[in-house]
Amino acid sequence: QASRQAGRDGDATPGSRLYDEAIAQPDAPPEAWREVGLALREEGHSAAAAKALHRYLQLLPQASDRAFIDKYLAELESTP
Repeated sequence: QASRQAGRDGDATPGSRLYDEAIAQPDAPPEAWREVGLALREEGHSAAAAKALHRYLQLLPQASDRAFIDKYLAELESTP
């Protein structure tokens, strides 16, 4: 299940289910991982958000928004 791939315990919103479905696809674009990570961040799921954002950067290391994502990761990874 995609929610387990992203490190989530369950779906909080219909939108998050759509993101989970998107990243479950073998050809999911890197941006899908970014959106999952940002949604998880907003929901307060720091570890799962960081995991998804790391996957985004792994798939798209030259992302034009890398500085912002790195900033979010630093914040997420400093949260207990």
